[in-house]
Amino acid sequence: MKDQLNKQFRFSVTALLMLAVISLGSGCSPSEEETAAQNQAIAEKAVEEAKKQILAEQAAEKERQEAALAAEMEEKMRKEEAVAAAKAELIAEQRAAAAKAKAKAIAKAKAEAKAQAEKAVSAPPPPPPVRKTVCTTCGVVVAVNAVEVEGKGSGLGVVAGGAAGGLLGNQVGQGTGRDVATIIGVIGGAIAGNKIEKKSKKVTEYDIVINMETGEQLVVHQAEAPDLVAGDKVRIENDMVIKK
Repeated sequence: MKDQLNKQFRFSVTALLMLAVISLGSGCSPSEEETAAQNQAIAEKAVEEAKKQILAEQAAEKERQEAALAAEMEEKMRKEEAVAAAKAELIAEQRAAAAKAKAKAIAKAKAEAKAQAEKAVSAPPPPPPVRKTVCTTCGVVVAVNAVEVEGKGSGLGVVAGGAAGGLLGNQVGQGTGRDVATIIGVIGGAIAGNKIEKKSKKVTEYDIVINMETGEQLVVHQAEAPDLVAGDKVRIENDMVIKK
């Protein structure tokens, strides 16, 4: 806009200068009315020319702006098309890479499956499981416990105890009471004599605790002292514990 005003000002100045030259170059002295008319005509002509020039420049400026806008839009569209083409190319490359990786993975899986199948066919079958034979009479000693056992009465203790008890009972009371006391003394003495005889004949025997291979625990009683300790492996034969 500022450039257009400057141009209009220059055209006005040019018109005035033309008017002055015409006035000075005239040989006769025109009347004031003629001079005013001439000046008016020149001024109007100068203004008209200035308007035409301004309109032409405005049209040219508009055309230039439209051309610049069209070029800018074209450049923008070209860039957008280039970006879209680059994106499409990148997506295509990514899809191709994914397809290639998938195909490679499938080929690898097939190769591994084939190798395993060939290995399974060529490998001999596994041997049958070995069954462990369980010894039903074998085991391990857990403990050897000494046990005191009373001896067997021979009858002498009963006889001696009964006699002693009867003698003591006979000394209690008189008449029938003495007879009852004698009988009670005989019975009590016999029982006590039998107990005393058994205790005097008591012996030490042994209980051997064994964990059998069958999973059960067995206790074997022996009269003789075994030459065994906990942890010994043994077997049982004829109710006797024998060290392996």
